[in-house]
Amino acid sequence: MIRKINKSKISYKITFINDASSDNTLKELKRIKNFEKIKGIILSGGPKSVYDDGAPTISKEIYGMGIPILGICYGMQLTQLLFEGMISPSNKIQTRTQLGRF
Repeated sequence: MIRKINKSKISYKITFINDASSDNTLKELKRIKNFEKIKGIILSGGPKSVYDDGAPTISKEIYGMGIPILGICYGMQLTQLLFEGMISPSNKIQTRTQLGRF
C-alpha cells in the first residue's frame, strides 16, 4: 500500500495506535501539522483481532469529521465493530487475483 502511495507522490503521515484509548487517537490526529488539509485516512491492519483484550481502537468521532476513511483488514473490522456491524471469518483465502490489482 505504501509503495502505491509513494508512486502517486501523495504526502502522507503514518501514525500508530499504541494503546486502546480512543480519546488519545482523536487527540493525536488533531495534533497533526496542517490537520485541516487531510484528504483521507487509511486504517490498515495488524496482528490482533478487534475482539482481543486491549485491541487498539479509535474514536467513533473520526468518522463524523467529513474525511473519507478506507479500512483495510483490521481497519475494516474496527469500522464494522464501532458501527455494530457483523464480523465473521471466511472459509476462502483471498488472493491478488480475487481482489484485483490497484
